[in-house]
Amino acid sequence: MVKQPVKVLIADDEPTMLSLMRSILEGHDDYFLDLASNGVEALQKVRERKPDLLITDLKMPRMSGEDLTEEALKLQPDLTVLVATGNGTLHGAVNLMKAGIFDYITKPFQVGDFLQSVDRAVDKIRTTPLSNDSLAIIGALMTALETKDPYLKNHSSRVARLSRQLGLDLGL
Repeated sequence: MVKQPVKVLIADDEPTMLSLMRSILEGHDDYFLDLASNGVEALQKVRERKPDLLITDLKMPRMSGEDLTEEALKLQPDLTVLVATGNGTLHGAVNLMKAGIFDYITKPFQVGDFLQSVDRAVDKIRTTPLSNDSLAIIGALMTALETKDPYLKNHSSRVARLSRQLGLDLGL
């Protein structure tokens, strides 16, 4: 099975960091890289190109990384976001994680740590079989099917609940 390239958008206002992250990742044939030098440019690219992974700095001109992350996740809720910053705090990192970012790495970072974080994000992207939109469509179809037959009423939700509990009991 051929893997689709992962679309990666890197947003950083520091040309040196932007170049470094691009250099680290451009050797991977399965990544399609796109760059933005500020949050406004990055948000426009999220709208137009629908990346799979957004790597962003927090302190950028025109739009901060926090605002970019918030707006990008509104546009694309299944977007995987990695924050790489030298200006973060523990409190800020926790808030960003609660807001939906996947990982947080501080600058200056070790190349191996950066690659490991990106690899984990790509693994998540590739192992998430369905987007939230796809799940909503499937749910609507199942509800429509179940309304046709009283015997099937809530069958899918019961099976889902039991499957989830079984998975939790098995430590998955």
